[in-house]
Amino acid sequence: MADIVVAGSGVAGQASALFLARAGHHVTIVEPDPAQSIGPGDDTAMDGARPGLPQRAQGHSFHGLAHRVLSQVAPDVLTALRAAGAEEIDFSARLSEEDRRPDDAGMVSIQMRRHVLDRALTRALTAEPGVVRRFGQRVTGLLPRRSAGHTTACAGVRLASGERVEADLVVDASGRMSDLPRWLTGLGFPARPRSPSRPAPCTTAGTSGIATAGGGTRPRVSSAPPATSATCGSRCCRRTPAGSSSR
Repeated sequence: MADIVVAGSGVAGQASALFLARAGHHVTIVEPDPAQSIGPGDDTAMDGARPGLPQRAQGHSFHGLAHRVLSQVAPDVLTALRAAGAEEIDFSARLSEEDRRPDDAGMVSIQMRRHVLDRALTRALTAEPGVVRRFGQRVTGLLPRRSAGHTTACAGVRLASGERVEADLVVDASGRMSDLPRWLTGLGFPARPRSPSRPAPCTTAGTSGIATAGGGTRPRVSSAPPATSATCGSRCCRRTPAGSSSR
């Protein structure tokens, strides 16, 4: 079992935390939004959406792989989405008999507004043992793991309050305005240049980077590519730097 910190609580952050916890790990989610009471009620109501949730009113479509992962790892989330009115589309039903294949059962997508998925993930995480949520907090840097006088990896995160949270793995799911490049340079690793023209667009799937505590001379960092362009009225788009354009 590993101690894991997830920075951010959008779709990428909450899903990562849920799947890691169900794999037996202890997970701490650090999220800027304040705690919200989520009791029984209409999960489709927009007035219950978190203020920091990007694209909360927009429709989202998750295709075969996402549907299959939910059915295998989080069937409770899939059940909650169905109860909230999410629409499932079986594309295999549109194929002619001669075009069908044995693996066509995985051609099912599911569609809903983003805040409906957020609410379903939040309910599942609230009931999940081994998950701690740190509301109203923000990660401001990474803790160094040193060997022979040199930083070799990250060993956790530093919060805006000054608190240090140690971890074996840090998952950055803080979105397109992530401070991960600055966090890494704070550890002494080379900067990863950004595009000089404009930041990456919002993405329906979220952008997550992972800095691991594995060996080597620098943390291994991965970043999911943008899925689609869009703007919304939430924090992510309000933070768009001056001089850049958005639709």
